[in-house]
Amino acid sequence: MSQENRTVRWFYHSVPFIILLFLCWSLQISAGVYLISVAGLGTQLSIFYHLHNLEMVYAIMLIMGFTGLFVDSVLKYMGNKTKER
Repeated sequence: MSQENRTVRWFYHSVPFIILLFLCWSLQISAGVYLISVAGLGTQLSIFYHLHNLEMVYAIMLIMGFTGLFVDSVLKYMGNKTKER
């Protein structure tokens, strides 16, 4: 078996793990937004909002936004790769 075939096989077997990893991360962020967690980003956002600390609110919103953008771009890339095969 050639090295290229091994790499392709490894890639396709790791795709479900990568998708589930990003799904779990996005669910963790959404759980924090709805105050299920005590130390999540959503809880911190809510606390800083009620304390009128807008700099931290904007910082947390940027972190959430860039994390979502990154996860979305990775999932689109993985989807395009699987469609090509």
